[in-house]
Amino acid sequence: MDRMERDDQMSEKENKVESTSSSMVGTTNDEHDPQSRSSLAIDSEKEATPSLSPSHRFPDGGREAWTVVLGGWCCVFVSFGWIVCIGSFQSYYQNNQLRAYPPSTVAWIPSTEVAMMFFGSPFYGAIFDRFGPRSLLLIGTFLHIFGLMMTSLATEYYQFLLAQSFCSGLGACALFLAANNCIGTWFDKKRGLVFGIVTSGSSISGTLLPYVFPLFHPLNDLLISPPES
Repeated sequence: MDRMERDDQMSEKENKVESTSSSMVGTTNDEHDPQSRSSLAIDSEKEATPSLSPSHRFPDGGREAWTVVLGGWCCVFVSFGWIVCIGSFQSYYQNNQLRAYPPSTVAWIPSTEVAMMFFGSPFYGAIFDRFGPRSLLLIGTFLHIFGLMMTSLATEYYQFLLAQSFCSGLGACALFLAANNCIGTWFDKKRGLVFGIVTSGSSISGTLLPYVFPLFHPLNDLLISPPES
């Protein structure tokens, strides 16, 4: 009996030694295998990084989120909506300040402004990714308003081209991109609905502004050619 017990104990010790050596060999093989190291690193990153559900990433509602929608609608109203009705300026310029130029030459003013509406997208997109929407809103507001102010004082063709086409067009582009990029960070399930609401600002602006412009024509005519005393 004692001999059998000793034999059993010796066999158990041998099994433990073999299992320990095999585990050590497996560990060393894993350390030298790049694929296993990468899989272990990915598993550790997954365990360390908590997964966020879409409800945590996108509020999909709330006062702040719908305030962003309202602000985006206003930005689209004054940016892309302005571009939609830009043709009304051409007819006014042809009959007033730029009557000496042919229509094909005057058409460069609105067409260049439409081009500037999309020309600044790569640059403004990089600014949005690095600094957020506030920088774009400040840049766009200044350029758009300043360009329109200088357009009201312009009398020569190149002045209209620089002020309205380039300055105002680049400003409208910044406002438009800031509005649309912000929406995607606040909504997920309702994103399609919200984008439709924001985009409607351009349609409403394109419908209203052509009727508003003629109301300012008499004042502009008075500033350009004051009555003789």
